[in-house]
Amino acid sequence: MRPAEQRIVEYASFSGWVDRVELAAALDLPAPTVTTAVRKLLAAGSLVAGDTDTGSGRAGRPRQRLRVAGPAPMTGLVSWSHDRLRLRLLDPSGELVRELGREQPVPDAGAHGLSPAVAELVAAAGQVADRRLAAVVVSVPAPFLRGTGTPVEHLGAEDCPRRFPVRSSAGAERALSEEHGIPVLLENDANLGALGELVHGAGAGVDFVHLTIGRHGFGSGVVVNGRLVRGARGYTGELAHLQMDHDGPLCTCGGRGCLWMQLRHLTAMQEGAPATTLDFADLPDRAVAGDAGAARLLRDVGRTIGRPLAQLCTMLDPHRLVLDGALGPAMDHLVRGIRESFSVDAPPAVADNIEVVVSPLRAADVLGACELPCEHARHA
Repeated sequence: MRPAEQRIVEYASFSGWVDRVELAAALDLPAPTVTTAVRKLLAAGSLVAGDTDTGSGRAGRPRQRLRVAGPAPMTGLVSWSHDRLRLRLLDPSGELVRELGREQPVPDAGAHGLSPAVAELVAAAGQVADRRLAAVVVSVPAPFLRGTGTPVEHLGAEDCPRRFPVRSSAGAERALSEEHGIPVLLENDANLGALGELVHGAGAGVDFVHLTIGRHGFGSGVVVNGRLVRGARGYTGELAHLQMDHDGPLCTCGGRGCLWMQLRHLTAMQEGAPATTLDFADLPDRAVAGDAGAARLLRDVGRTIGRPLAQLCTMLDPHRLVLDGALGPAMDHLVRGIRESFSVDAPPAVADNIEVVVSPLRAADVLGACELPCEHARHA
């Protein structure tokens, strides 16, 4: 198989349905090269053709859809659920094929300690008839330096809310991949969310900043010119770790006075007995139930996040700010606070023109995890 044909098969194996135009653009191959290679792969049975895509609304001739022969591949996903690992097998559209019933404790040994979880996914995939596992993605819910991992030497700080002892030494992805005979990819969960929005959500076709706000933290990802921006070490978009107070408490990232720590202090309001605090995770439900104090706190959180976010958007000038919808109706209070900050902290050229939208996607990070192997193949 020639190099162009090999690249097409590898890309299509992660992508589900594709067409020739997408292949040429994604792989940076001349259209005639793609046409010739696809013709040979169809003849050899490596690719199969589906129905012509007539309902996309695109101008020009309808495009014939193509995919690798055989059932659609699966992606294994290792993600965090508080202090436990969650293991799932997913199809290319993000639909659940199988969830392993037992959640595993987070390993202390770092990326190589994830090996048993990867092995369990590989074994489970082997029990799914006529389906193959294309890759395993590890979604890391913490600052993550590619080739190094989370700054774990700082994670034992007394003020740290949680521990994410995931260490990735140089070549760890390669070592795990070689050990299990399948691509194993580690990525920050906020980046996965941005990737999911880029391909399936409100970020399609525009430059955007994606903000993930969950009940236990927040993160952001940046997409420019149709590509997720990671920076030299994978730290692009770590909004939560912008320094807000030189003398603030030590944060999980190793810095002091980060935005994340400021938000923890903001939401740790006293309620009733002095020792009782209201955690941020409680705010959305209380705000939706009509608690004016919780609604006000969420609005304050939006304003606090909105200030550095306005500066980031002034630097990048994106078309759109895409907010994760995980908090449901409570997002309205956060959006209001963010808009108020933009009106003060961003120049009119940005504040008056940027679109602020709440994503309709329920799990952009899961969709991003399914897209990550495809992106890896595209830019390899």
